[in-house]
Amino acid sequence: MLAGTDLDFVLLSSGTFMLIKSPENVPQYGNLSGIVYDRATGEPLDGANIMLADASTGTSTNRAGKFSIAPLVTGKYEVTVTYVGYKAIRDTVQIPVAAIFPTPILHGGSSRFH
Repeated sequence: MLAGTDLDFVLLSSGTFMLIKSPENVPQYGNLSGIVYDRATGEPLDGANIMLADASTGTSTNRAGKFSIAPLVTGKYEVTVTYVGYKAIRDTVQIPVAAIFPTPILHGGSSRFH
């Protein structure tokens, strides 16, 4: 019935249908996933922190050094990866639809995105 119009509907908790204007730009989602490990030894870093400044969210790695943050609206994010005794990684990343982020590598005094 609403096909071909710029209208959509929302069902409220009261059971009432409310007509709304359809969103013109439906958001696209991706994710940030990877493994944090020591560059010199290749050992995964359990408990490394991954923070997204612009999204006010983050996570920690598991015992295998793996992490995932989803869903994220596509776009640019400021990412910081930290681990006690290692230099922090700070970078801006672009999250496209269904993205998997390159693996952060931490190594004592130096760090970089791989």
